Amino acid sequence: ANNFLQKKSVDTGLSLQTERRSNRLVEMSSLPLFLLLSALLPFVSSFVLPPPIRETDQQWTLVQKRDDGSEAYWNRSWEEYKEGFGTEEGSFYWMGLEGLHGLASRSTSLKIEMWGDRSPGSKHENDYYWAIYTFSLDDESTNYTAHFGYDWSNPNLGNATTGWYDLTCNDGVPFSTIDRINDPSPQCVTDYHVGGWWLRNCAFASLNGEYNPSLGLGNGYGLFWIVDGLYVINPAKTKMWIAS
Repeated sequence: ANNFLQKKSVDTGLSLQTERRSNRLVEMSSLPLFLLLSALLPFVSSFVLPPPIRETDQQWTLVQKRDDGSEAYWNRSWEEYKEGFGTEEGSFYWMGLEGLHGLASRSTSLKIEMWGDRSPGSKHENDYYWAIYTFSLDDESTNYTAHFGYDWSNPNLGNATTGWYDLTCNDGVPFSTIDRINDPSPQCVTDYHVGGWWLRNCAFASLNGEYNPSLGLGNGYGLFWIVDGLYVINPAKTKMWIAS
């Protein structure tokens, strides 16, 4: 029987990756979020950290930024997520789904950056994480359905993921906000505060979740990410970039 925490190496082959990908979606839908994530917490891994992307890097366009908890994010409306809010120069920024669709209507690259971990007792408060995915975004008629991909054979695409428990779990998933919930499990938005984001029975990552969720840090609520499929972080800062 498959163990949903089992990690497989790159050389397991494409067929095994496809089978594993299918199984994890079933497992994700059948397990309560808090049970799934609490099972991951005891694991720890270490990374060789690459240099962060420069703000002035002309190869990338900034589409999301969070420097602190000054903006709630999770309770913004559909229209606000569609049109965007904040500024690139400020402490928070969301380009808007329309703008993001304009940049990613065809397959491109999405880069994620995260700094630190605010979880109680974390050993990763000063760590830096990054990951690069293939990405495209459909238009509003599909509720901005996203398509995420990851090249498991390439070791140079970041330290935040193996491609198992991350954004690729929500490949082919529409966007959800507090006033337009497309997730079959609405409590992911209303109770766990992980919207606005691409959600299907919650997620293994949400960079627009509540900065300080009322249900607490370290358990996969609000703004969080599961690093390398091993442990949960609540980043202090995040950025998302689209290849220009």
